[in-house]
Amino acid sequence: MGETAALTFMLCSCFLVFSINIIVLVIGIFVNRGGSSYYGGLIRIETQEWSKAPIVSMMSPLNNARCPNETETITGTFSGINPRCQYYFSSAYRIGACRRREGGTTWPGLNPVEFDKFDNQYICAKRDRFMDYHQLAKMRSKTCMANTK
Repeated sequence: MGETAALTFMLCSCFLVFSINIIVLVIGIFVNRGGSSYYGGLIRIETQEWSKAPIVSMMSPLNNARCPNETETITGTFSGINPRCQYYFSSAYRIGACRRREGGTTWPGLNPVEFDKFDNQYICAKRDRFMDYHQLAKMRSKTCMANTK
């Protein structure tokens, strides 16, 4: 009888822990559903980058010239900053402009910006068009394995 009670207790405990984990998972899915589209977009962009050929050299042209034809210009994106309301006599703040009677200073946001110059110079990258990231990763793992002997 004691073994049956112990087995029943263990099964009930496992079922309870499993049920709680499922509930937390479902709640997490519903809570994060709004942000998942950004994550999906990020994965898509990373996958597109992985299919590009690896960079084999970089240069900065003289006299502020554009990049040569056999290279590509390195670009960047600044995502911007939301405006925020900094409350008087406090380090607390919230996203968005201060309301009329809120008692704070509104710090303006910055719009997103695409840029192609860094420190007022173009940066050019040359890629090995006969190789992609996946081939490079295979070569790297073979090299690592060879050095472990």
